[in-house]
Amino acid sequence: MFAEEFEKIIWRDALTGIDFMTRWDERCRAMRHVLDRFQQCRLGRVEIRHIDVEDRNLERIIRRYDIISVPTILFFFRGEVIWRETGLRSLEHLLKVLDELDNRLRIGQQNGSKRQASSSWT
Repeated sequence: MFAEEFEKIIWRDALTGIDFMTRWDERCRAMRHVLDRFQQCRLGRVEIRHIDVEDRNLERIIRRYDIISVPTILFFFRGEVIWRETGLRSLEHLLKVLDELDNRLRIGQQNGSKRQASSSWT
């Protein structure tokens, strides 16, 4: 993945997860399997991408998001980090997080459309 591709991915109008990891770390490999299952369970609701923190081409991104431990997972929506967690997590935990994020985004979109509707009347 290149920096330009990263920017396009995080600015999607959909939930996107970025897994900051290394290929050799046992916890990262275990987390990748959990994330693969997570993405299969929620096909279409979330896209997961993996970034190897040892990739010198992505150092700027790694510093920008202050990644100091792996695995670290960030969920983005329209370029904004809306959830961040470090460490090995279970599939069940991630499914609960996704439901919570869906609810927050749905509420935010409803409030945004109410604001748009009310501002169009003024």
